[in-house]
Amino acid sequence: MDNAKRENRLLFCALTLFFFVFLESTLFFQTNLAQSGGHGPFLSQLPIQGASTLGLLAFPLKNRLVGEKGRPVFMGAVTVLGVACLVGVAFASSPLAIVCTGAGGFFLIGLAGATAYWATCVRSRNIARFATLIGGSHALGVLAQIPLFKFTSNHLIEAVVLSAGIIALGAINARIWPPRSALADFSALREQRGGNHLVSSKFAGWRLDHMTPRTAVIVIFALVLLFSVLFNTLYTFIDIDSPWTSQYTNVTPAF
Repeated sequence: MDNAKRENRLLFCALTLFFFVFLESTLFFQTNLAQSGGHGPFLSQLPIQGASTLGLLAFPLKNRLVGEKGRPVFMGAVTVLGVACLVGVAFASSPLAIVCTGAGGFFLIGLAGATAYWATCVRSRNIARFATLIGGSHALGVLAQIPLFKFTSNHLIEAVVLSAGIIALGAINARIWPPRSALADFSALREQRGGNHLVSSKFAGWRLDHMTPRTAVIVIFALVLLFSVLFNTLYTFIDIDSPWTSQYTNVTPAF
């Protein structure tokens, strides 16, 4: 029981860190690109959103090719490269360099996020309050951005905090990445539960513990994509006097 609780805490921390790193890195990238004379919001969104999507989709290949003994080394390499890309976004002066390093960083963030999703889905049967874990981690990841709003003009502080978040996420992912045998155990348990329970409710098929891990990952990814679009839209309207949005609107901020 203690091991299950410890794993659930690690899953909660991994999801919280991913939400925080993903959302804060998006704003960090947009601000740095705008200040370097970058292009419109569509071009500032497409590279990073597309790269993070590719990172999520590339997880099955990573999970198949990386052996269990090599996972800590692999996650360490992903973490170091992620921090390097963040430094490139912070200090590059060319918009093209910022876009390239940002896309590389978000690809790695996608890989890290997919690892957290996969671990959460595989261990979902051991999570008594699954909705609380998902909702609470998302809420805490969003709230963690609030202290950084005061330092958005200080790229060094923001880069240090984001680097710490990336390092912590990589360290936790190396511990929660499920072994390959976990999927077989998950499928066997699902078959033992039988099909009668699934038929008992027309909504039972939408429960994550009744889905395959792959289907559950897709569902969670779709929800995160929806939230990402929502938050980026809110940033545009709320932070109307930021360097990124003020160049695309004629509205004078009201104080």
